[in-house]
Amino acid sequence: ARFPILPRLVLGLLAPVAMHFIVIFGGEFYSGNCMFMTVGLVRRRVKFRRFLYVLLGSLMWNILGCLFFGFLFGWVTDLFSVDPWLTWLRKTAESKVNIQPHVAFFRAIPANIMNCIGIHMGITARDMFGKLVALHFPLTVYTVA
Repeated sequence: ARFPILPRLVLGLLAPVAMHFIVIFGGEFYSGNCMFMTVGLVRRRVKFRRFLYVLLGSLMWNILGCLFFGFLFGWVTDLFSVDPWLTWLRKTAESKVNIQPHVAFFRAIPANIMNCIGIHMGITARDMFGKLVALHFPLTVYTVA
């Protein structure tokens, strides 16, 4: 390929749009909940039972949401049933499954840090433009990297 970074860059610029919707419309995002609930627990503003309730509930609904929308957009609509999308999906899935666990773990740390930075900056921004910009750049960085 002439510009191998181009697909990642496009994905990096478009993927944060989903986070925009989550934060702007008051949705729950598991990484952000982990950050805020842990801070609340350490500062003794959140009881341990509430901490577990929020994290387990958020994890469950995030997984169910992923499965539902994966089924809806991937199966029901046949978006990935023909090439080049089918080949791309298979290649991506195989590359994710074949990552060594320790490599996946250490890749997830900076990704979640950037995610939490983006969520924190997006929530604390005062106007809508500020929220969108604050959310977008940290998420683009970890998507492209």
